[in-house]
Order: sequence, then C-alpha cells, then structure tokens
Amino acid sequence: MPQPRTALGERGKISCYPYISVDGRATVRPTGSTQRPEYWVALTRIRTTETGSALRRVRAEGRTRDAAIERLQQKIQDVVEEVIASLADTPAGASTSTTLLSEHLDAWLSEQEHRAELGDRAIGTVIRYRQAVASTIKPKLGSYPLGKITTGQVARFLNTLTPAVAKTCRGILRAAMDQALIDGAVKANPAVGLPRVNRPRSTIHRATGLDRPQSDEMLGKLYNDPLALTADVPDVLLLIACTGCRTAEALALAWDDVDFAAGTVTICATVNAKGQRQQHTKTSAGMRTLALPERALTMLRRRRDSHSGYSTLVYPAERMGTGNHRDHDTPRWTTNFTGQVRRFLDKHGYPTMTARSLRKMVATELDKAGLTGRQIADQLGHAKPSITMDIYQIRIGIGPAQAAALLD
Repeated sequence: MPQPRTALGERGKISCYPYISVDGRATVRPTGSTQRPEYWVALTRIRTTETGSALRRVRAEGRTRDAAIERLQQKIQDVVEEVIASLADTPAGASTSTTLLSEHLDAWLSEQEHRAELGDRAIGTVIRYRQAVASTIKPKLGSYPLGKITTGQVARFLNTLTPAVAKTCRGILRAAMDQALIDGAVKANPAVGLPRVNRPRSTIHRATGLDRPQSDEMLGKLYNDPLALTADVPDVLLLIACTGCRTAEALALAWDDVDFAAGTVTICATVNAKGQRQQHTKTSAGMRTLALPERALTMLRRRRDSHSGYSTLVYPAERMGTGNHRDHDTPRWTTNFTGQVRRFLDKHGYPTMTARSLRKMVATELDKAGLTGRQIADQLGHAKPSITMDIYQIRIGIGPAQAAALLD
C-alpha cells in the first residue's frame, strides 16, 4: 500500500545522526561504535509546493541530540510560516499549481464573458473561445495541473491542429496562462516563446478582382430579383458598396445615425454574435462618420418614406408583420444575412463574391483615386493601414507614373 502523501506545510519523520571524525573528515558514526560523537545532525523534509514529488530538506546541527532536534524544530517553524505567508498572498478563488487546466479555463472564460457584458470584449470572440476550449483544448490538455504544463507540451499540442485552430488555441492558452502567472499558479507562462503559427497562403482570402462596374452590374441583377428585394439584400449591399462598412455595422444602422441634411452616416454600433445590437463597433477605430454618395441617400430616403415610424433600425429583422409580440427593432442576424447573400450571389453567377468583396472593392477604388493608406483605413474602420493594404486592396500591378520622372 503506498505511503500517504505529505500535506502542504507538514513535515516527515525526524532522523538524528551522530557524527565523528575519521582521518580528519566528519562522518556518521558506524553502528556499534562507542566513540563519543562530536555533534549531532537532525534531518526532516517538508512539503512546500502542491505539485511534484520532491520535498524541501531541512537540516540542523547541535552538540547533543536534543539540541539538534530543538534547532530543527525552530527551522521547521520558519519554513511553515513561509508556506503560510505564500498561501496568504494567493487571492480567494485564484488558481493554484494543482488546479486542472480545464477548471482554470472555465474560470477564465467566465471572466471574459463578464468583460463582454461590460463592452470590453466582443461577445463573438468569447463564443469562439468557448467552442475552442470545449472541443479542442480540454480533450487534450484539460486534465493536466497548471504546474505540470510545459512549453514543449503546448507546442506539440498546437502542431496537431490546423493553422487557424492552432492560432486561436495559442491565443487562448497564452492569455489564460498569463492569468495563472498572476495567480501564482505557474512560475512562467508555458504558452510564451512558441513558434509563430503561419497560415498557408492558399487559405488567406485577399481582395478579389471585383471593381466598380462589376459591383454595379451585380447590384443591378439583385435589384431585379423580387426575392432578393423582399429579403432586403440589395439595399444592404448598396450601403456597403457606397461606404465600405462591415456587414454587421450596416445591419446595426439606426435612423438616428443617418444625417440626411449633411449627407452622412455615423457608424457607431454593430450586431454581435448573439444577434444583439451593441452600442460600439468591432474596435474603437470603427467609430466613424462617413459621407454618403447620392445613390445611397436616395435608397435611404426611399426606405424612410416607405417605412416611416416602423422601426428605429434601417434594416430591421422583419420589415412587415402584425401582432403585439413583434419586435421590429430587433436587428438581423449577421450569419443569417450572409447566408442569404450567398444564395442570391450563387443564383446570379457570383460564386466567389461575398458582401466583403464590396468592402474590398471600396478600398481598391479609393486606392486607385490616390487616397493614402491612412485615409482608406479610416473609411473602412481599420486601426492599422497595413491591414487595409495587405488584405483589402487589390494589387494593381502597375508602378506609379511619377516613378519615371523621379528616376530620369
């Protein structure tokens, strides 16, 4: 039967040994020797950590056996007080080195949900994190204590995943283990220092070849489709093609955000992953006021005149309906709308196009017109112009005309 595990802060058996000098070297007195010991050594071990099998060795010397034990007892008391002090520094509810990763992730996700309720994090991000934790991280690493997880273990785990999933899981583990480091559960974050997760180039969806005439042709076909008109698909896509706003931003647009006199629209909200209209955009850079082309103003005036007082939203979930239980101020689910767009674009011969293709078209057309990367990023609501230039703008493949004159 295995020996019971020593509890945290408890000592093991005390052992005492008499020491004598043999050829000028101190050594333990052999059994049966009658030589008077020069001093005694008292030894024991104390568990000072919750993980691992190693115990801290405590040693004390004395001229007599009782003196050695007395000094050892004092050292034991000092070590126990040190352990108690370290436990007192751990906040209530904080993870420890023996906390399972699955338990720590549950607590971390709860904190992320609380931050999402306060508007400090996108609810869609939290939902994606929870799905990745439940389906990918917990089955492989969830049963390990925090103090046992190593960088190599995390690296091997990520190598078994596809690049997109690995990138998400790496971000989750890095942030969650940062919290474990703050709690004092680990001495170093095992998810830091890992190789960068690179996506295959074939999976990076860069800007398509859609230009302004092609987008106008595509919208024309949708406006001639009665089913697409009933689903409000052409009007939403027209707003995106005229402003470069995100689909979720267009679906969250309220009439109070439209200034017909100034000919502008203020983007200040978005539809989150729960289908709720949240009073902020994806990032702080998304809060912006955009000038509207005349064709977009005409479309909005038509909608205002035909649906005056019907809803506070420009594109509500239901355009028409009866009954006291209808909530016409409910926004449309972004995923449902993009699914409708997919079906209509496939129907009219645009299998590679999406609503985002129109957003990328806006970036490319503004680039052709000579606007700076910062100006285009401000139009699209990007915090970094590099995102706009790398992902949203089509490479024209023609050098600037000024180059010849500068190099002449």
